[in-house]
Amino acid sequence: MSISKKHVRPNLFGIGDTIKGGNAQLDRRGVSGNPRKANAKDGRQYADLRVKLYIEEIKNHIETFRQEE
Repeated sequence: MSISKKHVRPNLFGIGDTIKGGNAQLDRRGVSGNPRKANAKDGRQYADLRVKLYIEEIKNHIETFRQEE
């Protein structure tokens, strides 16, 4: 939703297991939690966090590779 709300179809959201605040294992459809509570602000924060974590992981891989040389 942080990219474009017009491409989001909330009527097709699947409700998954809401145990542990929606942080339980994915169900057989690959769904966890209740996406109907999603909003653009939280989506942007989550996307930013994912990018930050990916960058850290890449840096760790580069450092490991350099140490092996």
